[in-house]
Amino acid sequence: MVRANARGMTLVEVMVAMLLGSVSLMGALALVGTLQRGSSFSRQLSEASALAQSKLEDLVVLTPMPADGTTVDPGNPLDAFGLSGATNAVYARQWTRSTFVDTNTSASRRRVAVVVTWSDQLGGSHTVTAQRERVP
Repeated sequence: MVRANARGMTLVEVMVAMLLGSVSLMGALALVGTLQRGSSFSRQLSEASALAQSKLEDLVVLTPMPADGTTVDPGNPLDAFGLSGATNAVYARQWTRSTFVDTNTSASRRRVAVVVTWSDQLGGSHTVTAQRERVP
């Protein structure tokens, strides 16, 4: 029975509106989490690239260049500024020096490669490598 002067919403209409609001709110919260993880990965990738490039520049200018081999950074783990001992230090850095003969010129060349690794919040392992060649 419907009264002619009835106003407002019925209980069923209110419950349907609350259900729709809850579903849309849960979707928005899931989107925020995804955006945060993506932003975090992007920041860590930029920081790791900067750490690798900085060390590569330091190693390329060394004269004479040290012997071939791999060196693990004694400061590991490092933070975004290359400092060890910080609470947010998540990066591990190592570098490799090697000598090879360029097949086009038959000249001896040196290769320096810097590898920075880290684990993200979900435990996934990531790596950034920067390398450069030079004449000895």
